[in-house]
Amino acid sequence: MNKIKTIRDSLRDFDDYKPLFKDVPLFTSFKNLSEDEVKTIINKLQCKSCELDILPTKVLKSFLSELLPVITKLVNLSLSQGVFPLRWKQAVVRPLLKKAGLELIYSNYRPVSNLSFLSKLIEKCALYRLNEHVKDHDLLPTNQSAYRQFHSCESALLRLVNDILDGMEHQEVTAMIAVDLSAAFDTVDHSILIKVLEYQYGVNGTALKWIDSYLRPQCCRVNVSSTTSSERQLECSVPQGSCLGSWLYLVYAGTLFDIIPPSITVYGFADDHTANKRFVPTLTNEMDAIRDLQDCAVHINTWMNSNKLKMNNAKTEFILFGSRHQLSKCQTKEIIICGDVIKIKNMYTVLRGFSR
Repeated sequence: MNKIKTIRDSLRDFDDYKPLFKDVPLFTSFKNLSEDEVKTIINKLQCKSCELDILPTKVLKSFLSELLPVITKLVNLSLSQGVFPLRWKQAVVRPLLKKAGLELIYSNYRPVSNLSFLSKLIEKCALYRLNEHVKDHDLLPTNQSAYRQFHSCESALLRLVNDILDGMEHQEVTAMIAVDLSAAFDTVDHSILIKVLEYQYGVNGTALKWIDSYLRPQCCRVNVSSTTSSERQLECSVPQGSCLGSWLYLVYAGTLFDIIPPSITVYGFADDHTANKRFVPTLTNEMDAIRDLQDCAVHINTWMNSNKLKMNNAKTEFILFGSRHQLSKCQTKEIIICGDVIKIKNMYTVLRGFSR
């Protein structure tokens, strides 16, 4: 939590981001779910239990026919009244090791929230209705992948690789910067997220009230081995490990696409983003492309600061893609991003990072 506070404090001088208003159909309330819809969602959820569960998930599923009317009523009451029960907001956070061999480096752990079964269920029910609205009106950016149907890691890589190969077919080189963020999910600002939902997704009324209630206040305690910390209230973040939290991050990050210049193509997968610029390799074209990418990086950095996100320039990477013949015409060995010099990287390193 000290890391999050440090990041947030470093960004306090930046004004809050004011999302672009889009004239989209309104989503003012959640339509009640039927028992059959709730049953289908329950059956798709894993049988994992959390220490916050009073009743083990396996037992709940065994007596689902008896409990289903009550559970359905609880879900619909919460959604219709715009209130997410405080008890269901509690989370037990366990650190998940990102890379073996670096166990002693705290930054090499990702905090994953373990939630009660009913908490996960009501999130899934809310997301079910929100997804209907978003899909019907095509509101999420096409190139923003993860946590949505037909936008997997594989499809994101296919789009990126297809763009690079198409450039090679046209004797072009693709210059790319792969942007890294520090603790992206943990620094999401709740007030900005609520504005984005209202301005760009048409969410208001009871539906917006429910999401606001879901987001704040949130409480968690950290568990390592058999030791559990005292409970802390979170001022920001969306829970990693929750389906709705991950989807809300996509909504939050989706406004990035609004500020990208038309000459630059951006692909996103969760909190990983690449900015690409294709060019025919002449000295003038190369200089123009690098300048456009540098300017784009400044726009991205400004957007991130305004949205209380932190670009990690130490892990941001730069690469040129193309045939050997076309790459031999290029002179660029580095790029300057927000004052930091980024050396050109190996192709395999960048693609591996984007697909992790």
